[in-house]
Amino acid sequence: MIFAILREDLGLPPGKAAAKLGQAMITAFNKATPEQQKRYLSDGEGTQVVLTVPDQESLLRTHAAATGYDFPTSIVIENGKLMAIGIGPVHREFVAPITKELKRMK
Repeated sequence: MIFAILREDLGLPPGKAAAKLGQAMITAFNKATPEQQKRYLSDGEGTQVVLTVPDQESLLRTHAAATGYDFPTSIVIENGKLMAIGIGPVHREFVAPITKELKRMK
């Protein structure tokens, strides 16, 4: 699975949000090892999950936790604003402690 996590407080229009989330996923995927990439792609197209956090502090905490587990991660910054992060590819059970409290994007 690859996760993209967006800040809710930015109130981004849907198109811009989609672009930033895609950027977060692609960048995280590109930081993964060839083995991680191969495993992810072996399931067809893999699974992508989009989650949200309320603010920058929550996004930073989530990124720090993922980095602590040594998962591939990415940070998307535009005009000095932290907008989104990507995590993965990673197995669901390994990332659950980090993502279980986050909300799916509506």
